[in-house]
Amino acid sequence: MTSYLKTAIQDLYEVFSAYPKGLDIQEEWDRFAYKAMTTWGGVADFKHHLPMLFEKMATGALGADAFIVLGKLDYAQWKTWPEKEQAAIQNFLVAWNRASLEEDPFFDDWQFYAIVKKVEDLKLLLQPWAQEWTPLKLQKLTDFVWGSYYWKKEFTPEQQAAIVKWLKAQLPALEAAFFAFEKKDAALAQALSVSCQIIGAL
Repeated sequence: MTSYLKTAIQDLYEVFSAYPKGLDIQEEWDRFAYKAMTTWGGVADFKHHLPMLFEKMATGALGADAFIVLGKLDYAQWKTWPEKEQAAIQNFLVAWNRASLEEDPFFDDWQFYAIVKKVEDLKLLLQPWAQEWTPLKLQKLTDFVWGSYYWKKEFTPEQQAAIVKWLKAQLPALEAAFFAFEKKDAALAQALSVSCQIIGAL
């Protein structure tokens, strides 16, 4: 786990420590992820268990996907929560997104879509890609670009416009990466070439 993700998780524990344990879920985290507040416990119970639930989600120890878990935030009307709680969640999601881009072997598009729906400033999610164009992040970007048909359905028109603008701004770097990897990694170079064409047509 990266240091910044660990810090964000620790902040969740600190911020939500004000909510005492009332509901004993007996380590049934996946069941709780699906049933929290609908048929199991209330908002206060969800808040108490939120740090551990989110930590398990971020470390791959939870079977329920991000759409299910993060969807519970909307059910709990989290935008009405105290600002420090909202900020802790936003910071966690930004850190988790960055860690996933830098460390996970594959791009989880649905995880990214779920995070985008919760983070107000898209730049915070896009900037980590371009901080250092590693081969892993380049491959993940091609996966994201190739999935544009799907994310156009998931994102608002404003989010789509912001993402397309950002992608077009990355074209010089992606074209340079194509030439850098043309002989070292033909498959990545080909993926970059196709991605540049797709971005140009967006």
